Amino acid sequence: MILTIALIISILIQLTAVFLALKLIPITGKSKAWIAIAAGFLFMVFRRGFDFFYLLRGRTLFPYDTENFITELIAITSSLLLAIGVALIAPIFLSLKRSRETIERLRHQNDLILRYSRAGIIELDLKDNHRFVNPSAAHIHAWI
Repeated sequence: MILTIALIISILIQLTAVFLALKLIPITGKSKAWIAIAAGFLFMVFRRGFDFFYLLRGRTLFPYDTENFITELIAITSSLLLAIGVALIAPIFLSLKRSRETIERLRHQNDLILRYSRAGIIELDLKDNHRFVNPSAAHIHAWI
């Protein structure tokens, strides 16, 4: 009975970790690391699923004893720690993605303002070299 509960808890924790890792794949730009982590967790879910299936049938894939129970508890603990780690990392990646999108939107907005402003805008470096000249400034100075 305790082993059945341990297997169910292990499967649920690992499914949660798979879900979180899959959520991070598009956020991190399809990082192969998150794909590998999700695949590893999915493999663990299938492995635990087979154990659970055999346990329900009254047979065991492997003979269960104290050592296997300790191994199962270690698997649950490691899965839980990994799931918590993924859950804690997910908001950080989501925040970085939103920040990147905001910076890109502001950069585009800034570019539109500089290019289509009727005021002449010229950016110079410290040696008075032109770094940027908008079309209005070029027209005013007859550089077009």
